[in-house]
Amino acid sequence: MEEKKTKVFIYIPSATAKIDAKAVESLYYLLSDCWGRKADGYDFFLKIGMQMTLLDARNEACKWAIENDMDYILWLDDDMIIPPDIWLFSQLEAYDKDIIAPLFFTRKGVKLPLIFKKRKVNDYYIVYDHIVNYKKGLQKVDAVGFGCLLMKTEILGKMQKPYFSYTENMGEDIYFCVKAKEAGFDIWCDTDIVIGHLCPPKPNSEAEYLAEKPLAIDFIKEKRKKDRIKANYYSKLYGDSARFDFIMPCYKNFEITKTAIDSIYKNSDIKRFRFTAINDGNDTELDKYFKDLKKKYSNFDFITTEVAEGCVKGVNKALKQTKNEYVLITDNDILIDDSQWLKAMMSTFDDTTGIVVPVSNYAFGTQCTLFNTYFMRKGLIKHYAKVASGVFEIVKREVFKKVGYLDEDFGLGYNVDLDFSIRARKAGYNIRVARDVFIFHHGSKSLKQVTDLKELEKKTRKLLTDKWGKKEIKDLSSLDDNYFKKGENLWIEKK
Repeated sequence: MEEKKTKVFIYIPSATAKIDAKAVESLYYLLSDCWGRKADGYDFFLKIGMQMTLLDARNEACKWAIENDMDYILWLDDDMIIPPDIWLFSQLEAYDKDIIAPLFFTRKGVKLPLIFKKRKVNDYYIVYDHIVNYKKGLQKVDAVGFGCLLMKTEILGKMQKPYFSYTENMGEDIYFCVKAKEAGFDIWCDTDIVIGHLCPPKPNSEAEYLAEKPLAIDFIKEKRKKDRIKANYYSKLYGDSARFDFIMPCYKNFEITKTAIDSIYKNSDIKRFRFTAINDGNDTELDKYFKDLKKKYSNFDFITTEVAEGCVKGVNKALKQTKNEYVLITDNDILIDDSQWLKAMMSTFDDTTGIVVPVSNYAFGTQCTLFNTYFMRKGLIKHYAKVASGVFEIVKREVFKKVGYLDEDFGLGYNVDLDFSIRARKAGYNIRVARDVFIFHHGSKSLKQVTDLKELEKKTRKLLTDKWGKKEIKDLSSLDDNYFKKGENLWIEKK
């Protein structure tokens, strides 16, 4: 019987699939190690470039590695330079660590080691500082850059999707490391293995970093000052006085509902919430589950309707019971996997903003992750929008006081969020998107059980158009640069 070989997936993300000559030479050294020294007992699979955003490319690479039963993923950016005297894969694999990286430095500006230590600025803000005074040899760190890294694919089975995402103060690499540590895995770096980062005319080096180390120290000192400003900004928006009414309409789908609520309680500061679920149609499984939750959590309550009325009426019933400054309305087929989501969304509010929404895989308009590339290229992490999709939204309660509740003429719910968005904006409230928060959404799991979605969309879209006019509705789908440019100012820093 043939012995099973170790399968290694070498992935090089590249927006253009074009690699610099120095990087090609570097790749030759890597493959000489892999296909030369490691030829026996190993199978190597190389992919260069998935022409999509880096975030999506990394998630797709993980998916491919799992589907093809890879044992390892060796990440290598297309601007990393491996010296000829380093047997990169052999040296990293010999440690038998779940996640391990060599040492390399930032490419632009002040050179900084891409290894990080977690630091709590205050109760509302955590940052990851570059370790400027690193020790030599193998060491455990809190995060590393993904320009070059070897990891065991099996760890993905213990992590929830998405594996890579962005938050306001984390790139996709640190985000992954945080999730990996939360899942019980250590992050390692061997600072004796040093590779270059291409910054023309030549790759940077450790010698350059050490020569310019005083600049790195000054950079970190200045960054810490800015971190305190941001931390205070979070504290103001997310201080102890901020309280929320959480409303979730539910129609059957016990398992999906339970998963959604579990993810909310796991990743949220529950002291801030008053949670109201609606058991629309008195489902017996939901009834038992909600009763158990009410015994377990003092802030949980639910409303039961004997006959299914649809989410609009259910949400309005719950809205009439709200008492807190903010109301968070969510579908029951969502999943939260980010403990910083509320802080990031709250930091998106300003005096003129009435509604803040995250991005999602299944949402209307610019909230959808399909628009990530558009906004990332413009550098917009927080930006204005014309529509707040009802998948998951935080609304100032004063908005409901001014414009009224959801329009029950929309019945089961399609297009009611677009109608409310128009009403809120006409009343003078802005809608903003926190592009650094991702909420997974299964999509229409309840409505599929009770109606034909195409017919419901057609019926409610006509109602929306009759109410506001074709021009207004068509404008909801347009990308207006003049409208979004206000989002370019991500932070207002006040000393």
